[in-house]
Amino acid sequence: MLWDVCQDSATIVPVLMGVLADANQASMHLWSIALLGETGPASSNAVPLLEAKAREDAEYRDGAQKEYEEGIRNTAKEALKKIEATKAGLK
Repeated sequence: MLWDVCQDSATIVPVLMGVLADANQASMHLWSIALLGETGPASSNAVPLLEAKAREDAEYRDGAQKEYEEGIRNTAKEALKKIEATKAGLK
């Protein structure tokens, strides 16, 4: 992954957080969330945003949208687990 190549959290984390905050880049949200999880504790600033993405209070327009939102929630939950696990030295 990109994180494995450059490991520059000072650049990567704010950029990924910006992607997640931009509804026009929704196609990149799943990838961005997964990458934030891979960065581990370096993504601590993104925890509130990831927690918001992990909430199960979204309304769905159709079946495809529901499936996509479930993927976002599940990936955000996994990212949060990875951040916390590596923070605690359990990775």
